[in-house]
Amino acid sequence: MPDFGNRLRKARLDARYTQTTLALELDISPTQISAWENNRETPSFRHLEKLSRVLTVSLDWLILGVGQAIPAYLSVQESPDPNHAAASLPMLTPEQAGKVLRELGDADREMLQRLVLRLATGSSG
Repeated sequence: MPDFGNRLRKARLDARYTQTTLALELDISPTQISAWENNRETPSFRHLEKLSRVLTVSLDWLILGVGQAIPAYLSVQESPDPNHAAASLPMLTPEQAGKVLRELGDADREMLQRLVLRLATGSSG
């Protein structure tokens, strides 16, 4: 299973962004994108949400490599409201989440642990 950095790189290239153009879109430096793609740093949840939206990939796929890269909300035609779309996305059961966590590579597990810590402490990073 590819790690977070490789999934981010794939999504960026599929969306035809350079590191520089994606960085401009997110209002960060291109070196930050490089650090994420090389698993040297972990994006904040705020940045993960923006990456998901800008690159039109699901957070489940981007963070964990679970499911399909294309989010379900892209097929929801009746409501462009992102709040409605997010509510319609499937959630993992505890059993599925446990299986995913057991199958994660070390880099993804560490990235997820850092993300959870940031969420728990309210750090915006």
